[in-house]
Amino acid sequence: MTGMTAAIVWLIIAGAFFVVESMTYQLICIWFMAGALGSMIVSFMGLSFTSQLWIFFVVSLAFLIMARPLLKSKLKVRRQPTNADRVIGMVGVVTETIDNYAATGRAQVNGLSWTVRAREDTMKITPDEKVRVLAIEGVKLIVEPLTETTV
Repeated sequence: MTGMTAAIVWLIIAGAFFVVESMTYQLICIWFMAGALGSMIVSFMGLSFTSQLWIFFVVSLAFLIMARPLLKSKLKVRRQPTNADRVIGMVGVVTETIDNYAATGRAQVNGLSWTVRAREDTMKITPDEKVRVLAIEGVKLIVEPLTETTV
């Protein structure tokens, strides 16, 4: 492969990594893009393809080790709490039997009807029992029965 052909190939590879990185924004492919650009530069020097591959791996690893901690601290993705988070810790009333194996269960919490699942798969909670909300997973509330010890 000539220097110009190899440079074009490395440029296309760098572009592909750029496209993938722009879709994820999680700093997954940016290191490989830097490695591909480094290999593109050395391809003009006439180095063998094996040497170009080594440059690709070394530059990618160097960028990963040096830049990732810095970029991660600057690009922190903060989790934004929603109003749904308010129901965690609240008490609700079961309106449909909660059975994780049958994938059934509804409860009224904070004036709204929610799909709920029990904390443990073996639990079955019947209608009119009170439950405490432990967490939210997707659009389902994870609950446990409200007993004298959980009050």
